[in-house]
Amino acid sequence: MTKDPARRTIECRDGKGRPGRLSILAESNVVLIATPPGEVAYLDPAVIDEVKNALNEARVEATRSRR
Repeated sequence: MTKDPARRTIECRDGKGRPGRLSILAESNVVLIATPPGEVAYLDPAVIDEVKNALNEARVEATRSRR
């Protein structure tokens, strides 16, 4: 996962098993989740806590941006 406060990147696989990245971004008052283009992101169960943490951090950052 990246350390940029506005963007987090988590390794995943696309629908064909190829490596990809799930991106979680924080912007003013919104959190965006981007999967590989045109694909579904398959996440290893071991990264679910990482996803939860990234979403929570993005929520905090997005909320901070609107103040």
